[in-house]
Order: sequence, then structure tokens, then C-alpha cells
Amino acid sequence: MNTSRLVRALGAGVIATCMTSGAALLMAQPADAGGGAPAAAKPEPFYEHTLDLSRAFGLGMVERRLSLVERHQPLAYELFVEITEMAVADFGRFGGSLRAKDAALHQELFGALWAVVKAIQTATDAPASIAKARELLARSKDLLIDPALARNEAFRAAMAIDLLVAGEGVGEAFEEMFISPWQYANGVVALERVKEHWATIEGRAGETAKTEGRAALATLDDLYRTADPPDVRARRLTAEDAEAPAQRLAGIIEEVVAADLFPGRDFVRLAKHIHGITLEACAVYDNGEDDIADEMIYAVGHHYGNQIAAFLELTEPQLHAGIVELMGMLVEVDDLIEGAEAAELERERKKYEAAVAALRPGQMLDDDDDEEADAPGWAVCPDLEYLLSIAVTKLGG
Repeated sequence: MNTSRLVRALGAGVIATCMTSGAALLMAQPADAGGGAPAAAKPEPFYEHTLDLSRAFGLGMVERRLSLVERHQPLAYELFVEITEMAVADFGRFGGSLRAKDAALHQELFGALWAVVKAIQTATDAPASIAKARELLARSKDLLIDPALARNEAFRAAMAIDLLVAGEGVGEAFEEMFISPWQYANGVVALERVKEHWATIEGRAGETAKTEGRAALATLDDLYRTADPPDVRARRLTAEDAEAPAQRLAGIIEEVVAADLFPGRDFVRLAKHIHGITLEACAVYDNGEDDIADEMIYAVGHHYGNQIAAFLELTEPQLHAGIVELMGMLVEVDDLIEGAEAAELERERKKYEAAVAALRPGQMLDDDDDEEADAPGWAVCPDLEYLLSIAVTKLGG
């Protein structure tokens, strides 16, 4: 795990003792550090609208992936794998609510997203499939996100923060590029969306904030100046280059809108919050509404992965591994929690090696047991809720 990723996950007190970088301290300081109103008096969209923001993130990810299809033809295999997530993890963030509000639109959009995937595979009319998906996506967004909320400045600012520093955002995509080059394309589109949000906020900024915001955007623009992944050696780029300007711009946006946009400042409060959502999700699983409960777990995973996971992985690795494993039995966690896929592969490797070591001479390996366990949400969720309650305690709650 790199230092900057750990910095984002650590709480204010821990950061103060572990790091002194300006970006890290900015993220860690209380929202009222300048003597303004107490944090509790400010809008807290990630606490007040947790599920709405998760749905908005999923809808936005579908838009971003559709843009990737339009811009990159023929599509690299790595990008194709990204595109399929539209109808899986991205759709999972809002699909249950969409079904509850308009079952026909739910089916149409789900089918349209898979039609885009099929069009890419068969080299048929992808533009027509994309246009249809976009039209249905716009209708879904209007249905799921209250227009007044969508115009709310703090809500839009929270969306910009996610685009900058959350998984598959501007900072993360640039870093991931050094492992999977086409992750870079995600960052290009995310940065464009950030600029759209900044344009609605900049008018309220003071001259200093405007200057610093524009400087941060200029740095990010230079890092993302090509449509395709750059030659990192030729340009002498490092994985951390986008981190500081992304975090700096996020801090400026928070300052301008006078909202509390970093829920990870208080680990205990955030852990209690996502534990409470998980408890509610378990009741929804019990009622047989798995897709709506999945939405809730995606929101839990989003904040666990972005804020808490790195710290717990360091301090309570077994607890962290258990949370990731159980969450992965409910929803797709590869894009939610860093290292989730690698951890699963490592567990499978160890299990395979142990099975081989236990073989008697001449005995064949029966790999039927290696198949992934399938368990209903009502059975898995209580265990996840229990582990998250332990996490609250381990974090000091």
C-alpha cells in the first residue's frame, strides 16, 4: 500500500503523528479549523444523503463508461472489462430503487447496457446502442435523484469530491495506470466531470481559492493531457503525481461551499454510520428485496473502501479480510476496496497449495470445493453487520 492512500484513510489524529504533507493535513483538519461554524452546523452530504450519493455515483459511472466506448475504438480488452461493470456493479448501486419506482424502465436500461456490451463484442452498431442507453439513463436519473437535491451545492460538491479522490476517480485512476494502463482513461473522463462541477462552484470562490483551484486543475490537465495512456518513463511520471492536486482541489471545493465533505475525519462516527446502514440492509434482505439491500451495501462498501479499509487492514488485518470476504458475497467489491481482488486470489492460491500438499500419492485433486460459495443475503448480512460492529469497537467506539 502506498503512503498517500494510507494518508487518505487515516483519521485526523493519526495523520498528525504520521505525516506532515500539506495535502494530508488539509484532509485531516476539522472543517471549522479556520474559526468558522462548527462542523455539525455545516451540510454533511455524505452523512445526510449517503444512499442518494451512492446512486448518483453509479449513474455517473455508467455515463463515464459509455463515454469510454465512444472515445476508444477499437476497445482495448482492459477497457472492455471496465465496460461490463455498467450492468453489474454500477447498476447495482441504483437498480433496486429503479425497479421499485419503474420496473419497465429498470428492465429497459438493464437490457440496453448489456446491448452496448454485445455491440462491442460483435462489432455491430455501438453508437445506436449507446444513444439508447444514454436516453434511458437520463430518464432513470430524473426519476432517482430529486431535482432540488441534484442542484444542491453541497450535494454537487460531494459528487466532485468522489470524482477527485474516491475509487476510479482522478487521483486513483492515475495511480492505477501504473499497474493497468487503461485505468488512465477513467481519470480523463472523471476530470472532465470535475470541471463541470467546479464551473458551478467557482463563481462563489474568493480570488485566492479561484487561483489555487485553477492551478490544481492546470496541473491535472497537464497530467491528463493525452486521450490514451502516456509513456510514463518518457514523461518521468510517478504514480503519486495526481494525488496532491486532486486532494488540494477537493479541499478548496469544501472551503468554497462551506460543507463537511470528508466523512473519514471521524473514523468512529463513520464506522457507526455504515454499521447502521448495514443493519438496515439486513432487514431489507430478510424481506426478500435483495437488489435494494445491495444498494445499501454498495454505499457501505464505498465509504469502507475509501476511508476505513486501509487503516483496518494495517491494524486489524483479519477483521478487514473478513469484512471484505463477506461484503464480496453480497456485491462486487473489486472496485470498492483496494486489494480485494488480489486478496481473494491469494486466498485461493493458499487453499489450492494446501489441497495439493494433502494429496496422497497417486490421488487426483478434486477441485469442486474451489467453486465460489453462494449464500443468500439474509444469511450473509448478519455476519457482516457483526464484523462491522467489532470494527466500531476496534476504532475506539
